[in-house]
Amino acid sequence: MELTRRGSDNDPVSATSASRSLLPRPVPRDARLPYASSVARARRFIILLVVWVASAAYVGVHLDRGWIPWDEGTLAHSAERVLQGEMPHRDFDDVYTGGLARFDALAFEVLGTRLSSLRIPLFAIFLLWVPAVYYIATRFAKPLVAGLVTLLCVVWSIPTYPAAMPSWYNLFLATFGMAALIRFTETRQRRWLVAAGAAGGLSVVVKIVGIYYVAAVLLFFAFDEHQMARSTTGPTRSGRGFALIMASGSGLFVLALLQFVVRAVPSASSLLHFVLPGALLVSVLTVVEWRDPGYGSLLARLRGLLARVWPFALGAAVPVLVFAAPYVASNSVGVLIRGVFIEPTKRFHFAAAAPASLNTVVAALPWLLVLMPPRRRVDSRRWADRAMVAAIVVMLSVAAVLATRGGRPFIAVWIVVCYIVPCVVLAGCIVLVSQDQTGGGVRRVQLWLLLCMTALCSLVQVPFAGALYIFYFVPIAILAVLAIVATRSAGPGPLAGVGLCFFLAYGVTAVNPGHIRLLDGALRGRDTQPTVPLRIPRTGLTSTPIYAARYERVVALLHAHSGAGGFTYAAPDCPELYFLAELRNPTRTLFDFQDDPQGHDDRVIRSVDARHVTAIVINTHPMFSAPIDAALAAALRARFPDSAVVDSFVVRWGPGR
Repeated sequence: MELTRRGSDNDPVSATSASRSLLPRPVPRDARLPYASSVARARRFIILLVVWVASAAYVGVHLDRGWIPWDEGTLAHSAERVLQGEMPHRDFDDVYTGGLARFDALAFEVLGTRLSSLRIPLFAIFLLWVPAVYYIATRFAKPLVAGLVTLLCVVWSIPTYPAAMPSWYNLFLATFGMAALIRFTETRQRRWLVAAGAAGGLSVVVKIVGIYYVAAVLLFFAFDEHQMARSTTGPTRSGRGFALIMASGSGLFVLALLQFVVRAVPSASSLLHFVLPGALLVSVLTVVEWRDPGYGSLLARLRGLLARVWPFALGAAVPVLVFAAPYVASNSVGVLIRGVFIEPTKRFHFAAAAPASLNTVVAALPWLLVLMPPRRRVDSRRWADRAMVAAIVVMLSVAAVLATRGGRPFIAVWIVVCYIVPCVVLAGCIVLVSQDQTGGGVRRVQLWLLLCMTALCSLVQVPFAGALYIFYFVPIAILAVLAIVATRSAGPGPLAGVGLCFFLAYGVTAVNPGHIRLLDGALRGRDTQPTVPLRIPRTGLTSTPIYAARYERVVALLHAHSGAGGFTYAAPDCPELYFLAELRNPTRTLFDFQDDPQGHDDRVIRSVDARHVTAIVINTHPMFSAPIDAALAAALRARFPDSAVVDSFVVRWGPGR
């Protein structure tokens, strides 16, 4: 499968030291051939249109499929509280930054107060995301291959879990930002830096993990500035001053990353999956800077770096300031900072899961076989090479068939997927370092960008490296794989095409149809349960019969023993019940682990009494928080003596209700 792209799009950028960050690239050769250029554009557009329609159909027909109650409940309950005039963090403990709650509230206001209404904006932004992925892929491959890679990214994204989670928006915004930065590498126009910054600011406003995207962009700027410095000529070399700054910054970056990861996920495997990729990146920065400092004084190079940072920072500041304005006006900046930066650290103790164990590190070998630069090109005219490729095709075909049945074959392939980040970053860094003296130009910088995004956006798994979290960054890693095999001197080779087809088939047949469940951070077996509509007015989704019966029964009990539009108390960790039962929350808490344990029981009782609550729900098996303690259970039992048990929920109500 041919992955190479026309050479004219990969010419090095040359400029004088005074204006190297602003000059555009030379006009591509095909721009001087109007007919050929028109045909090429038409072919690219037709392929994009086919991919876009196929992606829309593939995702759209499954948009109402499945739900995880506490996820949907968090989104819906937060949005409804915003509709009622409350502000995230000031009036209730939003799990995320708060921007998504405002956005979801707008979706409720326009589309109706249903869970399905949250998925429609997600789908709309997904449709904008597909062309952005295709655009990035065309920088490294011909249109047909770029279309197939785009379809692979689509399959490994929201079809598996189409809930409107903030991490999907982080993925989409990171991709938009990457597309803007790639355009910047080709035009050197600052407006693309502003656009990339706006994507980063919006990402942070949605969920604080957007800061990983910002960090990746800063690493990209450092490498891009170095490439420009070494591609120009000047009276003097930069010397070692800038290299020392890079080395010092790299060391601090690794130390900060190490402390953060070890604190969040104290396991040896987290060092491999979360720390090693970032350490490899800054090591490459230090090596290339020390080996070839480039031209320009220390002050000139710092100015060149600042010339990239300030437009990006300007773009990022706009959405952040707009979001923060109501908090400034209401003197609530302190609670916003605490809610965004301090409260999330509580998840390290209550919602943590380590990535794939080091006992499975052998699963990294397939990636290294495909991505590491081969000693020679695979020649289709050689009998031995043809036999090797044929044997690999047969083995992968058998693996794909067996994986559709679940069990060990599916898990074996899945564990291979878990090692994509360290393997991709390692292989990409080797390509960049080994080709440093002979390679050059835009493609190297674009490859570096994708490596930075892969390494840092994968930190969305910290502290909870559940199975579903892979989908929140793996499309970026797929684009990085394409960039590596297209950039290395030995060329892509047939194994890259074989791997693309295998994971496309594996995703379509083994992951997305729903007969493999990825829930609670663990891999489940084959799921043969049918799905049924949730017969609750505020849903519009399908569910397993067990979930449907459970929540329909609990909501019916709450309606029978509560006044319309009144209050209930549902805890721990079941915010979905407030939304589904159309009852209000007397506390500011969605998940009990976020609340201060000091005086927690007294605050709950006071809130229940003050709001004249007549029925409550106790979750005996909370996902994250600890069960309610004996003292609170006794106080609630005294106020609500009558009860009914529905699976893991105990519904209680008072006399006369």
